[in-house]
Amino acid sequence: MWRKPDTEWACPEETSKALWPKHTLTKGSNERIAETNIESTCITMPILSGNHVKKGNSEMPELADYSGPFNPNIGAGDFSKETIIAFLLEKCRLFVLMEGYYQDVIRTKMGDEAACDWACEVYRADKLPRAIMTGVRRVFNIQGDDVESFMKAMQCAESNGLQWGPNTPHLFQWEIDLKNRNDSVLTVKRCPALLYLEKEGKGYERLVCGKLEVMAFQTYASAFNPKIQARPLQIPPRKNRGENAIACQWEYTLEQE
Repeated sequence: MWRKPDTEWACPEETSKALWPKHTLTKGSNERIAETNIESTCITMPILSGNHVKKGNSEMPELADYSGPFNPNIGAGDFSKETIIAFLLEKCRLFVLMEGYYQDVIRTKMGDEAACDWACEVYRADKLPRAIMTGVRRVFNIQGDDVESFMKAMQCAESNGLQWGPNTPHLFQWEIDLKNRNDSVLTVKRCPALLYLEKEGKGYERLVCGKLEVMAFQTYASAFNPKIQARPLQIPPRKNRGENAIACQWEYTLEQE
């Protein structure tokens, strides 16, 4: 048996301000400066600052890594674009891995049904999807509330890392077929979580994909726009696990008035 937790994690405003003060980002010759402050609800993240050290009229070269001496003022802006991309992809990988570890612990202690129910509670509460969609909208300046705009947000979401090529095998690989601004089909061509569960061979993907992910895909859409509907076209378990077999497929449509 399992029960919902009696209390929820909170992030007091004083704590959040201490952990995530205001940051600025200067980008290129346009001197675009973005400023943000973490909200007291703790649902957003700051923009990391760039800390280029200037000597005279020139900036120090961007760092390819951090193998050099310790810099107490190091910031994201000190590193090269390639290094920041690599760091982003690693963070995305760790996000997926963290959720997998959480699921494994709950499954071991309380069973598969309880683990899936607990994970569903996270999405049912709407905080995580809303936090991700809010942050992505702000950072990438995504305008509009239609399905096309939502697909942009999904491209930039936490586990996707803006890159779904063969050079990022630890991440999800998606294909988006935008039929029009209010209708799109999203095909997950590679899902590391599904591959793990299929290899495990205990059938947990029936719960994860048939219950948890159905809720998750819809709550992400609803967090962006409550009128967007997510409909599963194909979900595991898979009969075909060949090289070209897809993991799952979803259609997103916008409810008309």
